[in-house]
Amino acid sequence: MSPRRRKAERLSLDSPNWMPAAEAHRMLTGLRGDPDLAAKDLTAAVADKRSAKRLPCMQRAIARHIAPDQDREIVPLSFWKEYDFGFDPVSEKLQILPKGLAVEFRFRVAFFFWKPKFEKIWPKLAAPAAPRVRRTNDKRQPKGSPTQDAIRRIAAQVWPDGHEGIPIKHIIAAVSPKLSARGIPLPERDTYLRALGRRKS
Repeated sequence: MSPRRRKAERLSLDSPNWMPAAEAHRMLTGLRGDPDLAAKDLTAAVADKRSAKRLPCMQRAIARHIAPDQDREIVPLSFWKEYDFGFDPVSEKLQILPKGLAVEFRFRVAFFFWKPKFEKIWPKLAAPAAPRVRRTNDKRQPKGSPTQDAIRRIAAQVWPDGHEGIPIKHIIAAVSPKLSARGIPLPERDTYLRALGRRKS
């Protein structure tokens, strides 16, 4: 099997990585500042003869009688020898325009692009990485006395998802019996506040 064939098979037709052509055109228009230039660049990307540079394009039939698991197919490179993407200023939509003597494209299909490759070609349009969310228990714990250490450990066991929103009186009520069970004298309220970072020492 050729490398090109293997690459095509890796592009799952039902993958969420397929983005609507209209969305890609809107994003590229924002970058280029002109909808016609955006359509022109999209055509060049899907029609690139170099497979490593080509933007994969899929079409999906809109007709209701075609089953959802049978209405998708990769648009062949030969298609772009007869058609281009164009922008209709009346409807303000992306459309397929025939080249030369090619017949008018009348099929009711929706076009999609492979988003990872789209973002690789135009990295400025790539979605920003989601910020990492740190759990309360992952934060560096403040230093303190053995009693404060015990309070933090017990609180982390009782509220493994974090206790920042728990009123201090509820924390004291839950932690105090466990401190007593460990033979630790019950501390004052301020000790709880300092142990949990709610009051500076």
